[in-house]
Amino acid sequence: MENAKVPHFFKEIKERMKLQFYPFNDLYLTYLVFFVLLIGGIGIWVSIFQEFNKEVANYTNVVLNMGTYYLALITTSYIDITTNDKIVNKKSLQVYSFIFLFIVASIFVSSFFLIDKYSLLLSSIGIILGLFIWHLANCENEKFNDESYSAKIRAGAKNTHGKGWK
Repeated sequence: MENAKVPHFFKEIKERMKLQFYPFNDLYLTYLVFFVLLIGGIGIWVSIFQEFNKEVANYTNVVLNMGTYYLALITTSYIDITTNDKIVNKKSLQVYSFIFLFIVASIFVSSFFLIDKYSLLLSSIGIILGLFIWHLANCENEKFNDESYSAKIRAGAKNTHGKGWK
């Protein structure tokens, strides 16, 4: 009967997908766009710019940079997810993560054997999957919540300096 309280794995994922977007958190979206996409993906942007300046574009470097970007994003996010104590369905997470790892590795390898437009499409799918996993790993991260940060500071000040702090 205790298992009745545990949400199904996909329901847990669905609920995690909504976090930071409902209610909307502008700090989270700013971090995602500016730091994760723009700064973190700088290698992709540079390689795209280089290819646009050539007369005949060869997108192998772009695909390679996209692949290393989403692999790094997924790997670090996976570590965050597996060490997250708030995730209920750990066994399901392990099984589906193994399947997901196989899919991502297949996307990465396959992208080098296809023509440019299909390679770019596969790499774009890899980036979308990487951002999805990054979101699942960081959707409950308190560093994106101003209220929890302020509460933590106030609690630390009360504990350190006495009960007179508000």
